Amino acid sequence: MLVCISQMTLCTQVGSEVAEAMRIIYGGSVNDQNAGELARKEDLDGFLVGGASLKGKTFAKICTSGAKTAAKVLA
Repeated sequence: MLVCISQMTLCTQVGSEVAEAMRIIYGGSVNDQNAGELARKEDLDGFLVGGASLKGKTFAKICTSGAKTAAKVLA
């Protein structure tokens, strides 16, 4: 939902061409339980991993939680 609102807001503020070129990175709480769901979000281009990146096993699960996830993880 937040991603859709952001996309619509960008379209209104800067136009559709610029909005589509923008990358949306989720900066909320990312963990091994929600990484797969986040990676499947169509309009979400990636996410930042904070404290979970300091836990080896948890971070590994985040990176392998889905085919698209590894390409979207920014630690």
